[in-house]
Amino acid sequence: MDDSTVNKLCATFFIVIVVTLYYFVDPIKQGFWCDDRSIRYEYRDLIISLRTILISTLCLPCFTIKFFGSNVLLRKYFFGYLVNLFVTIFTKFATGRLRPHFIAVCRPNIDCENASFANVYITNYTCENSNYWDVKQARQSFFSGHASIAFYSPTIQVLLLFFGLIPGLTQILNHWHHWSDVAF
Repeated sequence: MDDSTVNKLCATFFIVIVVTLYYFVDPIKQGFWCDDRSIRYEYRDLIISLRTILISTLCLPCFTIKFFGSNVLLRKYFFGYLVNLFVTIFTKFATGRLRPHFIAVCRPNIDCENASFANVYITNYTCENSNYWDVKQARQSFFSGHASIAFYSPTIQVLLLFFGLIPGLTQILNHWHHWSDVAF
């Protein structure tokens, strides 16, 4: 089997896993403390949509790599992107950390104003919000998918920039050039 076939199989594997996790698996159902203020914020729509993040971190870099680079570099970027996406989604589902707006979205059938629930970790509850996807999303706080995906592109760029600086830095260190020769 050649490298191209292996790469396609690996990419297909990660795509299938990511889609399966996202659409067919639920995050672990965590309980909560009624006095936990960190999950009692109001729900607000996203300022930057998932579509915008995906376009800016997948489509634009892929176009740039394809235009200025090679197919090999494009495949490596895409594969790294898929692995990053897999790790992010897997972690979200494995931890089931409640988002800051969990109570507002879930609307649990527990009266947290009732003194009998003070200092009690609530695990037996039902969300009164019948929107499955909203409640599922409210259980996926850790770690931020937006941050994870958005930092994948700059991380690669910073690494490339760093490796690009090494030859110039060695010229300064071995006294062949002044810093201003390398920096400008």
